[in-house]
Amino acid sequence: MNILAYVKSLLPSFSKNRVIDDARMSYAELEGSTVPSFAEAEKLFYNFKFRSQQMADFTTIFRRIAKQDANQNLIVGISKALERVLQNKDYVQDKIAANFEDEVIAEGITCVKANLLRVLESVSFVSNYAMCFLNYVYILETAEINQENGYVRSNLSPAEIEYVKSRFTDFCLALNAIGRDKAKFTKAIEEIPDVFLDINTGATVIGTVGEDKVDPLLMRGFSMDCANPIYHVMLVLAERQIAVYKKNKELKKILELRLLNMKMLIEKSPDAKIEKEIAYTQSRIQGLEHDLKKMEEGMQ
Repeated sequence: MNILAYVKSLLPSFSKNRVIDDARMSYAELEGSTVPSFAEAEKLFYNFKFRSQQMADFTTIFRRIAKQDANQNLIVGISKALERVLQNKDYVQDKIAANFEDEVIAEGITCVKANLLRVLESVSFVSNYAMCFLNYVYILETAEINQENGYVRSNLSPAEIEYVKSRFTDFCLALNAIGRDKAKFTKAIEEIPDVFLDINTGATVIGTVGEDKVDPLLMRGFSMDCANPIYHVMLVLAERQIAVYKKNKELKKILELRLLNMKMLIEKSPDAKIEKEIAYTQSRIQGLEHDLKKMEEGMQ
C-alpha cells in the first residue's frame, strides 16, 4: 500500500497519547516477549537442519527478500533482525515526542508523521506475527520428529495456519523496513521531506518529490492487512492493549513449553504432561485471539 492510500485509511483524528501508548506497548512486547523467545530458539536452531517442507519454503522466501540476514539459518536471521528493530526504539520514541502535536489530524498529516506511524504499525505487526510464526515452527518440526501427520492440524486451526503462511512475505518485507541497523534506519527517516500529504493534493506532492523520498523504508511493499487497527477504527485503546497483553503472555508461555518439548523429543525423553499443558495453553490462545478479533470487528 502506498503512503497516500495509507493516509486515506487513517481515522480523521486521534491523540498524540494514543501514538505514545502504542509505541510503549509495542516495544515492551517486543523487548519482553518476542526478542527473548527468539533468543532462546536460536540456541536450538543455530545448527539445526529443518525437516519440514514448509520450513524450506519459508527459508526460500526469507533468503529472497532479506537484506542483511539472507545467509543465516532462518530463525537466527529473524532473531538478529528483531534485535535491530529493538535497537531503534529510543530514536523512534524521541521522534514521535518531537513531531506529533496533541491532536493528530489526518487531513493535515506530514510525510514524516505518516512514516513514523507506519513504523509503529510495523513494529506491532512484526512482534506479534513473529510469536505466531515461531509457534508454527515448533509445531511443524515437532510433527516431523514425531512422524505424526495429524499433529499440525490438532494444534492449529486452518485459519491460524493460513494467517502464518499468507503473511510471511509481508513479515519479511516489514523486517527489511524496520530491521535495518541504526545508522541506516535513522538516515532514512531524517531525509524524509517534511511536506504535507493532503488527501486531495498528496498525489501531486509525491509526483514532485518522488515516491522513494516520501517512503524511503519501502513500506509500500506490504499490505494493509498487517496494519494496527488502532489508527483506523475507533477502538478503546486500553481494552485492546489488555487483550493483546493477555494473548502474548500465553504465547510466550507456549513457546517455552514447545521449546522444552522439542528438546526432550530430540533427546528421546518425551513427557506427556508437557504435551497436555501445551494443548491447554493453545486452546487459551485461540480463545483470546477470538475475543480480540470480535473486539476489533465490532468497532468497524
